[in-house]
Amino acid sequence: MAAANVISKRISVSNADGWVRLADEPLVVDADIRAGSNNTVALRPVGDDTPAADVALLSAASHRLYGVDLAALEVSTTSGIPIAVHIIAQSTGRR
Repeated sequence: MAAANVISKRISVSNADGWVRLADEPLVVDADIRAGSNNTVALRPVGDDTPAADVALLSAASHRLYGVDLAALEVSTTSGIPIAVHIIAQSTGRR
């Protein structure tokens, strides 16, 4: 069994960025994800054409996701100023 690693990252996203992937390479994790400073961001699978208003919305509350590939998820916002998305995750050892 592969050892699990703890991952902590912060992604900045604004409306000018469009949709931003949570990771560049496949990484399966159990993760807590939240938008910083009482903001809201949209979360969807990469390549999904669903409008931002109709996908999962993340707020400053922590949202727990299990067994997700961070490279398969992306976030967006309608905010004109950059919003921080915080991710604290533990790898499951799978790719």
